[in-house]
Amino acid sequence: MTIGSQLRRMLTLLRGRSGFAAVVQTGFATTAVLMINVITGVISARMLGPQGRGELSALLLCPQFLSFLFTLGLPAALIVKMQQEPEAARGLLGAGIALSLIMGLAATVAGVAFVPRLLAQYGAHAILTARLLMGFVLTGVLSTVLMAALQIRDRFDSFNRIRFYQSLLVLAGLLALAAAGMFTPTSGALAYSLPALPFILWAWLWVRREFSPTLQGFRDNARRLLSYGLRAHGSDAVSTLLAQVDKVVLVPILTPGSFGIYVVAFNLSRLVTTFGFAAAPVLLPKSAGKPMHEVLAMTGRTLAAVLILTAAAVLGFALFGGLALRVLYGHDFDLAHWALLLLSVEAAFSGTAYVLQQPYMVANRPGAVVIMQSLGLMVTVALLAVLSSRMGINGAAAAVLIGTSVRLLCTWGGYRPLLGVGAPPLVPRREDWSLLLQRLRMGTP
Repeated sequence: MTIGSQLRRMLTLLRGRSGFAAVVQTGFATTAVLMINVITGVISARMLGPQGRGELSALLLCPQFLSFLFTLGLPAALIVKMQQEPEAARGLLGAGIALSLIMGLAATVAGVAFVPRLLAQYGAHAILTARLLMGFVLTGVLSTVLMAALQIRDRFDSFNRIRFYQSLLVLAGLLALAAAGMFTPTSGALAYSLPALPFILWAWLWVRREFSPTLQGFRDNARRLLSYGLRAHGSDAVSTLLAQVDKVVLVPILTPGSFGIYVVAFNLSRLVTTFGFAAAPVLLPKSAGKPMHEVLAMTGRTLAAVLILTAAAVLGFALFGGLALRVLYGHDFDLAHWALLLLSVEAAFSGTAYVLQQPYMVANRPGAVVIMQSLGLMVTVALLAVLSSRMGINGAAAAVLIGTSVRLLCTWGGYRPLLGVGAPPLVPRREDWSLLLQRLRMGTP
């Protein structure tokens, strides 16, 4: 096969709308976004140092945390219900948008009240800035619903472009601040937050044109969404807590400098989640409504590819993680070496668990996912304060790894008793390697 034909097949994958093509597209976009995030993290760390980087992360923590905590499970509910009842799409989406606006306002009020306690050691100016940033929570909650609409229509190309260009605008804003000598934690927080607004506006205009959402039958549609969403919301809420609880617990415990070093290690380790978190958003809408044996087959193929690719990423961090920290961030961040290694393993486990959760959602068992995630969360919270106070950032990383290990084992072990099927193997087989290589070479769906 010539190089030209291989490039054409790769372009087919990047432009196609098959399930495998969507995973490849999302994988490329996720990798690009994470790489840009690493660059923005390097710029922030170099310009602000460990203490300033910690303050910047603290300012952004509440808006990011609350935007996902208050979704009411609406994104998953819309995907499942609109796939099952396409004739009711306009009313369901209208109700979902209205509910997201209501919850966004509630989240904003909660954030304004919560910030002073969370950031007590950061001073009055940081608290005031964090309160003002709560206005971005409303748009953050709304964006989760709009992004779900793109997934429903298989518009993963637009979904991924939004993520990529938004990250690119953040990078441009930070570079402009650095060049102008105006880079502070406050200006940096605005540079991270403002680029989302034009893309939310575009997504809103697209949704209006594509679906013409309506509030007719709002009460009935809201009830149908919430009947699923409130159960799925437990999963969303716990997922948000799992992603952010370490920072929420550590902000008042660690000094701003230590917190900044931990955040750098955590963000860099998220490169390992590229594959699992690229595959799962495609797996749910593609498998919704299908028989369980088809869902399991799709999940098994997806999981095998994720396991192979994440293992390679973890090996890369084991070999070159310390060098990356010194070269990218400077010697002040050398302390994050072992924390980075532990967090990269945790990221691999987290992505694997996320893929394994999707059949539970398809089988209308979101409550089971909530229980499994909650067990992992309780273990993490119980260990965080103890281990971080004794071992610093390495103890915090170990606590997160242990909690995620519990969640992965519970998710994998629950297939037989809860879904009535055997779980996909956690060790890729020879045929899994062959199938992945064949798909990458041939561009098949």
